Amino acid sequence: MPDRCCVTNCKSNYKSTKGVYVSVFKFPKDERLKSEWMRKIPRQDFEPSQRSVVCEKHFHDDCIIRYDEILRNGEICRFQRKTPKLKPGSIPTIFPGCPSYCSEPEPVKRKSRDEKLKKNDDESLKQFLKKDEISSYENFATSLTIDNPIVKGYTVIRAESHTCILKLCLNSRPHIEKSLKIANDFSVEMYVGEITVKQNIYQHLLTKGKLMLWSQFENLMGILSRSSIDQVNHFELAVHHWKLHMENEESTDDLELRQFLYEQLLLSTKRKAYEEGIIRPQETEKTIIRPRFGLLRTAHRLEESSTVKFAFHLNAKTLYPTSIERQNVLPAVNVFHESNPAALERLAEHHPRFVYSVDDTATFLRLIKKWWDIMNVSHPNKGKFSRNPDSKPLTTSNSESLTFLSAFVGWVKKWRDMKQKARQGCLSKQTYFALIQTTSTIVNIANVLLKDGARYVLTAKFHTDALEFRFSQYRQLSGCNYHVSLEQVLESERKLRIKSVLHLHSKKYGNIPMKVFVNELCMREAEEVDVAPFMDIVEFMDLNVSTSDTEILTYIAGYCVHKLCLTCDTCKFFYQGAFDISVDLHEDILLSPLEKLAHTEYLDLIDRGGMKTPSSNVVFSLSGSPHGPGGNSRLLFHHQRVNHVTVNANAAYKISVEISFMTSNY
Repeated sequence: MPDRCCVTNCKSNYKSTKGVYVSVFKFPKDERLKSEWMRKIPRQDFEPSQRSVVCEKHFHDDCIIRYDEILRNGEICRFQRKTPKLKPGSIPTIFPGCPSYCSEPEPVKRKSRDEKLKKNDDESLKQFLKKDEISSYENFATSLTIDNPIVKGYTVIRAESHTCILKLCLNSRPHIEKSLKIANDFSVEMYVGEITVKQNIYQHLLTKGKLMLWSQFENLMGILSRSSIDQVNHFELAVHHWKLHMENEESTDDLELRQFLYEQLLLSTKRKAYEEGIIRPQETEKTIIRPRFGLLRTAHRLEESSTVKFAFHLNAKTLYPTSIERQNVLPAVNVFHESNPAALERLAEHHPRFVYSVDDTATFLRLIKKWWDIMNVSHPNKGKFSRNPDSKPLTTSNSESLTFLSAFVGWVKKWRDMKQKARQGCLSKQTYFALIQTTSTIVNIANVLLKDGARYVLTAKFHTDALEFRFSQYRQLSGCNYHVSLEQVLESERKLRIKSVLHLHSKKYGNIPMKVFVNELCMREAEEVDVAPFMDIVEFMDLNVSTSDTEILTYIAGYCVHKLCLTCDTCKFFYQGAFDISVDLHEDILLSPLEKLAHTEYLDLIDRGGMKTPSSNVVFSLSGSPHGPGGNSRLLFHHQRVNHVTVNANAAYKISVEISFMTSNY
C-alpha cells in the first residue's frame, strides 16, 4: 500500500478511498528544491519526514514521466513505466480543497517553430488536396472549355459520353497527331495517330484506373505532349495497319493465308519464343540487381517456430544487430551463408508472403559469398577439403578467381558511380573505398607474386588479425576501455610477456602444451568403449513428417553420419553399410523415388557434392511411419555415453532434437 499524501485536505491512499491508490513522490534531496516544495504546500510549520510524500494529483501531467522511449531498429518504441517519476525541477502547484490562490494554473505551452511549420504545411496540404480533387464530370468538362492553361494548344471536343482533347497537325495534309479520350466514368484512353498507347505507360498516374485529380490530368497531358509518332515501333505500326486491312477486306480465296500471316506477325512481336529451338537473345545490358534483405527477415519469421529450418544460420542477432554487434564478422558471414539463398528459393515456392522475387537477393548473396570465399583462403588444400572451387588458392594470373576479383572491382566502382542516396541501396564512402582498395590490392599482389615464381597465393594471409587481437588484449587488460594510453599498452605488454613464460616445462620433454593431456584423456575414453550399447535400438512410433521437413532431416542425418564416421568404424558399418533393420513399410512406399530425398533442389544447392548420403533405411527412419497410427519404424543410433532414450512419437520435431543431443554427446 502506498504512503498517504501529506498535503492539506488530500485523502489520497487513505482507507476512505476504498482501495483506490495513486502514485506518490518523495521530497527531493536537493535542499533548494525541497524548500520550494515546502513553500508551495499550504501547511504551516510543516517539516517533512523520510516517509512524507506528495501524490500525483498536485502536479501537472507534463511534469510526470509515465512512458519510457527507446530507439530500436530506427523506430521509437514507448513502454509504460511501472512506477511514474517526476521530471527534474518539478514543483507541486495544484491543491484542490484549498483556496484558489494556492494553486497555479497550468501555463500555456508555446508551440515550437517546427510545430508551427508542420501545422502550416498540413493546412496547406489539405487545401491543395481539396482544390486538386475533381468534384464531378460536369465540372471537369466545363473547366476544359474555358481558357485552361493545361490544354493550351489543344482542341477540346465535348460529346455526350466523353470528352476528347486533340492535337491537330495543320500541314498540307491535316490530321490528328495525338489525342486523349476521357469518358464520363473518368476512364482514360490515349492515342498517338491511330495507335493506342499501352495503359501500362500511364496507369501508375491514375487512381484504380480512373482520373480523380487535376494533378493526374496535368501529368497525363505531359505524357501526351512528349509522345510522338517517331517513338512508335514501326513493325507494330505495320501490324496495326495489316489488322485494319484484314477487317475491311472482303472474303477472298487467300483470306485464310492472310489470316495465318497476320497471326505469325502478332507472334513475332511477343517477347516469348513460341517455336521450339528458337532462343531469345539475352539482354546483356541488365546489370542492376535489387536485393531485398527484408526477404531474409520474412524467411526467418516463417521458420521461427520450426525446429528444423532451411535458413538455419539466421537469427535475431544476425538480422537485427545493434551498433556494437555490427562490428562482429560472424553475424555478417551468417547473412551471406550459402544456405540462405537456397532457403529463399525453396520457401518462395510455397509461401505467398514472398511478394517480391527472390532471384536478385539470392544472386547478390551468392556474389558476396563467392568474393568472401576467394578472399578467405588460408590453406593450400582448403578448396579440396571443403569441396569449394572458390576456396582454392590463386595459382595463375588468368585463373577464374583472379578474373572474378577484377570484375568484382569494376562492378563495385559502377555501383559507387550510381551515386544513390544514403540508406537506399548503397554503401558508405568508407566501405566503398575499403572494398575497392582491398580487392584491387590483392589482385595486384597476386599477379606480382605469381609472375615472380610463387606456386600459389593464400589471400587470407594478407590480414591484420594478429595486430587487432593484440590490441584487443590491451583493451581487456586496461579495464575494457576502447581508447588506451601508451602507459597502459606498456603495462599490458609486460603482463602478456610474463604470461607467455608461465608454461608447463620439463627438462626432458621441454614445454608441454595442455592439448597433450586433453588428447590423452580422449584416447583413454575411446579405448574403454563397450560394444553392447551399439546394439541398442531407439523406436519412433506414429511419426508424420512433412516433405519439407524430410528434406531438412535428410541433411541433418547426412551430417550426423559424417561426424560419427570420423572417429568410429562401427558407426560407419551401421550407417553406411547394408544391414537388416525391422521397418514395416508398404510396397508403394518402397517403390517411391527414395533416392531423390538426398538429391532435392535444396540439398543440391548446399551440399557441394560431398554430403554423406544416409541409406534408405535411415531416411525412412527419419521420416517415421507413413501409415499414421499403428506404423512402426526403427532407427539404430550410436549410444556412447548416452542412456537408452525413447522419443515421443506424436512430436515429429523430436527427431532432430534427439539427433543433435546424441551428436553433441558423442
